[in-house]
Amino acid sequence: MKIAALERIQKLRGEIDKCVEREAELRAAAEKTTSLLSSMPNATPSAYSRVEEYSLKIYQIQETRRRLEFALVAAKVDFSEYMTSTIENKNIRQVIRKRYFEGKSWRAISAEMYYSTRQLLRFNREGLRRLEVFNS
Repeated sequence: MKIAALERIQKLRGEIDKCVEREAELRAAAEKTTSLLSSMPNATPSAYSRVEEYSLKIYQIQETRRRLEFALVAAKVDFSEYMTSTIENKNIRQVIRKRYFEGKSWRAISAEMYYSTRQLLRFNREGLRRLEVFNS
């Protein structure tokens, strides 16, 4: 379960990021269309329907993002409970959490935890090894 669960957490985070990007693109397009409408003396009905279309798509993306965020939180809670029961070392748990849950870079984690990147990689390798051992 557990290495696959980490991969699922990362995949969900990536999908959420894509939703945020797509929503920003649609908002920009809707704002552009809206500004065109306000500068036109007699706006066409098709322009209004484009704004409605953008609004509907934005709403659908927001709903998708909410579902993904809910799934991400549930996956993190499940994995966190499992990790707490299988990895005793607090530092290893913290590295796994920061790297896979929060998506931080090794350099950022190193600065926060005051460990070298090499030591963090050791913690990571040991944590993943323990998760695989308990997964079998």
